[in-house]
Amino acid sequence: MRAFRAVAMGVAGAVLSLGLAACGSTSTTAGSQPAGTQPAEGQPFRVIKHAMGETKIPAQPKRVVALDQSFVDAVLTLETPVVGYSTYRSIEDKLPDYLGSVAAEYGKEATPVGTLEQPSLEKIMALKPDLIVSAKVRHEALYAKLSQIAPTVFSETTGAIWKENVRLMGQALGKEELADTKLKEFEARAAKVGEAIKAKEGKLPTVSVVRFAGEPTTRLYVENSYSGIVLKDVGFPAPTTSRRTRTRSPWTSARSASPTSTPTTSSSRPTPTRRPRGRRSSS
Repeated sequence: MRAFRAVAMGVAGAVLSLGLAACGSTSTTAGSQPAGTQPAEGQPFRVIKHAMGETKIPAQPKRVVALDQSFVDAVLTLETPVVGYSTYRSIEDKLPDYLGSVAAEYGKEATPVGTLEQPSLEKIMALKPDLIVSAKVRHEALYAKLSQIAPTVFSETTGAIWKENVRLMGQALGKEELADTKLKEFEARAAKVGEAIKAKEGKLPTVSVVRFAGEPTTRLYVENSYSGIVLKDVGFPAPTTSRRTRTRSPWTSARSASPTSTPTTSSSRPTPTRRPRGRRSSS
């Protein structure tokens, strides 16, 4: 149990030191402006190619509305004010405590603009943002309307491509070098945590992330997911059943997993699966 606590503390330290907590891939490139440069007179600050097309950003963003928590984290980490965000389960009337000093400095004006599923266009408009960010998988249907409020940039999805999304935010905010620096700091910190655990315990345990979210199924996150990438950066080996290519989801349902294939940590109990259905009587 002590070893497992050390694992949990180490992973938490690696993630929270960067202040990113995100849940496909998209080709995202800054337009004609190299990193760290200012546009020529009469030219947009950035031209961003993203999942929904191309967006011109006239000036460096100072008021961002982020409609997915992963982008709230990324924008704050890149030292840019977030003025609006969507709520989801534990994230309600204030930003999460784990964001610490970056939220205190750059989230002072942050206010909810509705739920993740139904953000309010009226509330977003009232905040007068100069950039709106989210993911196609989240708000594709709202993209056209959001774009009428402010320049809008979408990634393809969230989760496993969270590092790409941080870089995308770096491009949109004109902070490409800062984005690269933050990611390198995270990776160095994650590796250091892994080395410390290995030095103390003799080896790194096999780890899985299992989520109980009040749903009919139990989610077992695979290696190619947000948490899977974090664990991999720390150095934790993933169970064989977690090493699969991501298809439609970063997790697999325990409903379809057999008890013998359900991955566990070195000190956790096997995740329960659904009981087999009994045969109907012929009467």
